[in-house]
Amino acid sequence: MHNLENLYDLNDETAVIGAFMFRDDTNEALETISILKADEFFLPEHRKIWAAICTLITRGFKADWMSVDSALRDSGDVQAANLVMQAANLTPSQVSMTQKARRIKKFAQLRSAMQSM
Repeated sequence: MHNLENLYDLNDETAVIGAFMFRDDTNEALETISILKADEFFLPEHRKIWAAICTLITRGFKADWMSVDSALRDSGDVQAANLVMQAANLTPSQVSMTQKARRIKKFAQLRSAMQSM
């Protein structure tokens, strides 16, 4: 088994998730969800949160913290829901979602390459 220790950044994952909670920029949201897929997150709870965000956005809804939290709780993902507000509180308002999304994607590609070796 390969060491994946340095092939993720939970701060970046948290920042991308948290940035959605208070943003109204539909173009940036659509660009970010087109870059990053749920399975590219390292933390399983972050994958669930991202999937909920993507579902809301693609259905034309806002992915604010209340909507994401509600979607997760409705689907029984209480542990992931508990991280939503934490992510929002830890994220600076000026974070670039697309820049962080590209870093997460790069880490996911590196993890995939390491696991296939």
